[in-house]
Amino acid sequence: MYNSPLSPDRAERLIGQLNLAPGNRVLDIGCGDGLFLLNVVARYQAFGIGVDNDPSLTQEAQESAAQRNLESLTRFLTLEAAAYVPETLFDLILCIGSEFTIGGYESLLKKMRTMVDVGGLALVGTVVWKRPPSEEYLRLMNGENPYHDYITTFDLAEQQGWLVLEHSRSNEDEWDSFEGKFTRARYLKLLQNPDDPNFEAGMARMRAWQRGYLTHGRDTMGFCFFLLRKMPSSWRSPTINERNI
Repeated sequence: MYNSPLSPDRAERLIGQLNLAPGNRVLDIGCGDGLFLLNVVARYQAFGIGVDNDPSLTQEAQESAAQRNLESLTRFLTLEAAAYVPETLFDLILCIGSEFTIGGYESLLKKMRTMVDVGGLALVGTVVWKRPPSEEYLRLMNGENPYHDYITTFDLAEQQGWLVLEHSRSNEDEWDSFEGKFTRARYLKLLQNPDDPNFEAGMARMRAWQRGYLTHGRDTMGFCFFLLRKMPSSWRSPTINERNI
């Protein structure tokens, strides 16, 4: 539903943590079809801007806003998130599974600090490692490894001047649902054109991805959600020793 391992129940809980006021400004980086942002806007009567580089998704988001009578409270922009320059500061920034559009998790943390005032919020959803990934699993991901374990991901947020107000992680059911829907959609799309010369290669890639998730990903890859509050630049995050109380 949210193009991430995020169930409707968890999404509602996350939205309930935000405690926004009517008219607060919200930015969604990599908004996709806009569903999460629209639910935030509807819940709090906030004003939302969604940014995504896929015109089909921003068009879908605009249509959904119209269907829900939220057109006057939302804008959806088709452009690269890294190129977006806000006119004013936001009260909340959302980025769920789209940190790559800003250059990765650490770059996102830095960028968001320029977009909210002190005391402003950010809700970030990002991949974390439950255990170090195997070389075989990383090969399925094109050899890339931009992620960290849970506590390192937490620490990086504090080091960049954010206070982690709340945190949670997706469970296995949410991951299975997300991966299952992804593979099903890809398989069905391939099966629509069995005579395509790339059909066999496409099926082989999807089977390798599916087996990779079942063999490695299910026990290796997690997904966490951090509700962050921007602290003053003078704020010093606690050291590891200070946390051990």
